[in-house]
Amino acid sequence: MYAYPMINWRTWDNTLIWTIEIKLNHILEHINTHQSALEKEVSTIRPGHTCSLIIPKLEDLVKSKWYAGFNVHFLITFEDDVNWLLRVRQPYGPSPPQEISDIVMTRLPFDYFIYEFVEGKPLKINKDPYKPIELPPNELRKFVEGYAKIQIQLSNIPLEHAPIGSLFTSPNDEISAKDVRVGPMIGTLTFMQPCPPYFFGLFKTNKERYLAHIDATLQYISKGALYKGNLMDDYLWHLELRELVNGCKELDKQTDKVYVKHADERGDHLMIDEEGNIISILDWEWAYVTTKEEAFSTPKIFNQDYKWMRLGNNSLREAERILIECYEHHGRSDLADCVRRCKLYTRLEGIGSYDPLCVKKGFREVFGDDIPEDFHPPENDVDWRIYMMKRYENLEELKKVMEDYGWSIERAENEKEKWRIRQVEIETERKKWMTEEEEKMKKRFEEMKKAYYEGRREMLSLELRAWK
Repeated sequence: MYAYPMINWRTWDNTLIWTIEIKLNHILEHINTHQSALEKEVSTIRPGHTCSLIIPKLEDLVKSKWYAGFNVHFLITFEDDVNWLLRVRQPYGPSPPQEISDIVMTRLPFDYFIYEFVEGKPLKINKDPYKPIELPPNELRKFVEGYAKIQIQLSNIPLEHAPIGSLFTSPNDEISAKDVRVGPMIGTLTFMQPCPPYFFGLFKTNKERYLAHIDATLQYISKGALYKGNLMDDYLWHLELRELVNGCKELDKQTDKVYVKHADERGDHLMIDEEGNIISILDWEWAYVTTKEEAFSTPKIFNQDYKWMRLGNNSLREAERILIECYEHHGRSDLADCVRRCKLYTRLEGIGSYDPLCVKKGFREVFGDDIPEDFHPPENDVDWRIYMMKRYENLEELKKVMEDYGWSIERAENEKEKWRIRQVEIETERKKWMTEEEEKMKKRFEEMKKAYYEGRREMLSLELRAWK
């Protein structure tokens, strides 16, 4: 048996803190150097007021926790007690290409932007990806009720006759509601392209939107730009999703209204007061407008757990049942229906992030009656791989990917045979282990029985002598 090396967690923590401090110190040096330029820029945004950029010492910044995995925050104060925040991106990897740097609206050697300061603290939810939301019942209900009220407010501000995409503002000095327009969708991960125009959209339907995302992902996979360990299965899985999305009637519906979806709902985007009431919302960078069904479907934080990922279980979770109750209580059965019937959208968040351990039937189930009648994929992945290769064997793109990465149906058949042999070996090892454990238990039981009777005889002997 392989022995894993022991980890000195104290050393690990110290190393992690040391690494964070190096990054934070680097940012502090930049901010100190350009403090006056930053204050001047902020003052031009709010004419007639003077501001001060508060730059803490390194140890105070570390204690404040005004930083996370990507950004560091600095307080900006005005003479009339109005507060803003400077948000600075932590340095990661190489600099962006020159053509991107040319259009970034900053004259300083780091990425930043300025936004309004809001009171409160981020809501902390101990969410293990394999477990449901871990909150006491009363706190869970309070969180869900607060979330429901936010969603109801968003449902009351639809955009009429607008396409699916991200919100942009016109380049005017004075921005009004009329200056807000819908533009291409600002996507993440594989939902973008490395050359202009970079982003996709506008979209009339979600079918167009998801097909664009899948096609972009297939391009990345074919070029070996994603994780290569499961490249072939990754490509085939996205081909399957493409076929299912293309035949989905729900996704092909056009709508005369679109609604805002936050798109980064992890829990800590909600700011709460001391009583746990939600008072504001952060991190709107990825927000977009979409159909009512998608906008008010529940995010992954509500339903992602072991059953969702490893068993393909799409049933309602406790938090979702409470959310339905809240919507019904407020007379919004339409939003309750979005929770009940729209797991399709939560599943499609997985585009671009293939996980071989996620059971594929969970993704198929949400397409309901729109699954093609001749589509009957095997349950285990080795048979599924062969089935999909044969199903899409006439696709030129698939032929090229298989050729480029050394795959063929013959190789897939060989992989299946290796897997079958390995399963037999695993089952043999399991039975052997079970037999050995059973023998150990029998032996232990006999030893315990023997010890019991020997102890009992000794006790009877002592009692007999005492009686005499």
